[in-house]
Amino acid sequence: MSAAGRPADRLRHLIERFPTVRERLAGARFVSPVLAVGPFARWTTRATGDGVLLVGDAADFYDPFTGEGIFAALRGAELLAPHALAGLASGRLAARDLAGYDRDRRRAFGGKWLLERLIGWTVAVPRVLDHVAARLAKHSDLADLLVGATGDFVPPWRVLRPAFAWRLVR
Repeated sequence: MSAAGRPADRLRHLIERFPTVRERLAGARFVSPVLAVGPFARWTTRATGDGVLLVGDAADFYDPFTGEGIFAALRGAELLAPHALAGLASGRLAARDLAGYDRDRRRAFGGKWLLERLIGWTVAVPRVLDHVAARLAKHSDLADLLVGATGDFVPPWRVLRPAFAWRLVR
């Protein structure tokens, strides 16, 4: 492996790209080996394979910004259980036999995945983020809905409606 590919060197390179982080870490040292470095933002199209059912972080990337990892892992395990039990009971563990789990995941998480990606895009575009943040500051009802949807106690469709988006951008 080249030096540029070693996790510690990659982490040092990433730290150098962010002046504020670099300043805060000036003089810091690694106290254990660096085993992995992101980016981790990867999404899967399936959480099944022959003899495999993935759940939690193994099944999908969950952005810590929206705080959904633990909920998604636990809810995913609930969705996975009947498929795992049926597959083990029948001995049918091919990907096509387990595909119902993928459908259940899309139904349960599809709106949240879309919302998370929209938030990620917004955060990555400073002018849009500034505008949306100002609108949320003026309209606490919009902010409450968004927090509720990212916190998994308001259905994502409530903030994915055109009327919600219109109130954010106008």
